[in-house]
Amino acid sequence: MPQQGDEGTEEGGHAEIDTRGDAEDRPVRRLAGFASLTAAPGETAEATIPLPRRAAEIWDAAKGAWRLIPGTYAAEVGRSVADRCLSFPVPVRTTA
Repeated sequence: MPQQGDEGTEEGGHAEIDTRGDAEDRPVRRLAGFASLTAAPGETAEATIPLPRRAAEIWDAAKGAWRLIPGTYAAEVGRSVADRCLSFPVPVRTTA
């Protein structure tokens, strides 16, 4: 994220996954990870935001455990939900 202005600043970046397309009853987007960035004027900062397995899981009350929902999710990254600057597919598969 490029820093604009005369003073250094700290910015937050976050990653969400878009869950549209699966048959589960859950929010369309869910926060999957976040990072804090610091940049001086004119500098660009980069961050790595890991996407944990839990971001693609739902709570299965009948089993009393988290259940992975396989599929291809869209990961969306940006400063805020209104300022997403990157989107890419994330395939999620079961390993059994």
